[in-house]
Amino acid sequence: MYFFLYYSQYILLAPRYNFIIALQHSARYHISRLEALKLQVQQSLELMFGNQFDRIDAAMRKTYKEGYYRTACEIQKGVGVRWDFSGLDERKIEKIIKKSWAPDGKNFF
Repeated sequence: MYFFLYYSQYILLAPRYNFIIALQHSARYHISRLEALKLQVQQSLELMFGNQFDRIDAAMRKTYKEGYYRTACEIQKGVGVRWDFSGLDERKIEKIIKKSWAPDGKNFF
C-alpha cells in the first residue's frame, strides 16, 4: 500500500500536520548539506592541486634553462671553439612562459 495524495489534498492537510514547514526544513537541510559538500570538495581539490601551478612553472623554467645551456654547449662542440657565454636572462624566460600559445590568445597561467 502506497501513501498518495493529490496536490489539492496535500494543501488541505498541510496546515494540520505542518507538512509544508517540515518540507521546507528538510529542503533547507539538504540544500545546505549539498552546499557544504560542494565546499568540502572544492577545498580538497584546492589543497591537492594548489601547488600544481608552481610545480609546472618550475618545471618549464628548468626545461628552458637546461635546453639553453645544452644547445650552447652543443654549438660550441660543433664549431670546435669554446667561449664564455652569459647566463640566461630570467626576464626572457618569463616572457616565453607568459606568451600566449593558444589560438584564442590565452596562456592558462
